[in-house]
Amino acid sequence: VPYHIFSKCFLLFLLAVTMLGVYRLTRMLGAGRGLAGLAALYLGISPALLNSTLWMWSEAAAYPWVVWIVVISVNLWRSVLERKAWGDVAGCSLALAVLFFLLTMVKAIAATVMVLFMVPFYLTILYFAFKFQWGRLGRVLLSLGLVLGLMGAAVNGYKWLNWHYNGQYEVTDRGDFALYGNTVRRLQPMNRARVAQALLSVPRLGLCEKYYGQECVFWTYVMSDHIVEQIQVNLDAANMPPAEKAKFFISNAFKLMAQHPFQQTFFMLVESSKMLFWENRLYFVQYPAWLAHLYSRFSLIYTLCFTWALLSLIGVVYALFYIVGWFFRKDRAQEDKNLAVWLFAFWFIACFSGLYSLFFIDMRYALPIAPLFVALFMGCLAGLGRRIRHNVR
Repeated sequence: VPYHIFSKCFLLFLLAVTMLGVYRLTRMLGAGRGLAGLAALYLGISPALLNSTLWMWSEAAAYPWVVWIVVISVNLWRSVLERKAWGDVAGCSLALAVLFFLLTMVKAIAATVMVLFMVPFYLTILYFAFKFQWGRLGRVLLSLGLVLGLMGAAVNGYKWLNWHYNGQYEVTDRGDFALYGNTVRRLQPMNRARVAQALLSVPRLGLCEKYYGQECVFWTYVMSDHIVEQIQVNLDAANMPPAEKAKFFISNAFKLMAQHPFQQTFFMLVESSKMLFWENRLYFVQYPAWLAHLYSRFSLIYTLCFTWALLSLIGVVYALFYIVGWFFRKDRAQEDKNLAVWLFAFWFIACFSGLYSLFFIDMRYALPIAPLFVALFMGCLAGLGRRIRHNVR
């Protein structure tokens, strides 16, 4: 049996699991069954997501873990706050550690994302300790200990195997020099043309190339890799060990960031905005003639790309206002079960996008969080609908 059949079935199964997760997450955000079903349905027909599911790259194997990480995190949070049985807390913690490990095996950056993603739990420890709520404090300490401990053991076990068989104590060996190359590239002296090229490169629809041609290569990984290759020659000539190379690249990258904080922050924001343009061009998959003809219409992909970029931005902004607005509500002392959902969905997008913005964001890197964008927008529609009905009454 050709392996393609197994691969396609497996990846389509992962997409189906993602659709179920998005349905669940959208319902938790307060949307009705209709909007939740629409969110799940769109994932199944989205040109970008369906294409990436079949193109055999790693991102398709990340979709379900991202969505279910948010869902399980909310359940864990509620288990702590509502003082549920210790077994419930341990079960959710174990599930969260497994999901993060699976995501790390697909996207290595997830190991760092997890450390930042657990910030709400870190703050909760301080709050419960200050309030002398020992029962809740014990539960959140148990959850953190299990998640961080199990995740750390699994990832370091994988690193040890990589070191044993390949001589490198890493999940992947690209991070250090990719960080350095992209930092050096974006902190070069800038002019108006360079900034314009950076902005036009955000949608990744050929707008930069249309106006600036080959100059747009500067804002691709090709330039950052070229920068690193030049340095690598000198380091190899000095017989520097791989571990020392990694330290060299990382330390020098952060030194450069400290020297140019405003320029670094500006281009990190520009880079992270690429995540919004996830519904993008299609590659590498052979479709039936009628579907290939439909996808070949550039206007369709162009329209979908900008439309979903706007809708994704609306969902993220609504989530941010929902979270901030909760602190100004008079009845915030009452349990608001929706708050945790908005918080964790928004916070995962922020952590994932923020860390990736240190590097170069390719089109496919945005796809793992695309289901979260869809869920947030549908939740936004549901929230706005309730407000309109309330005002009419």
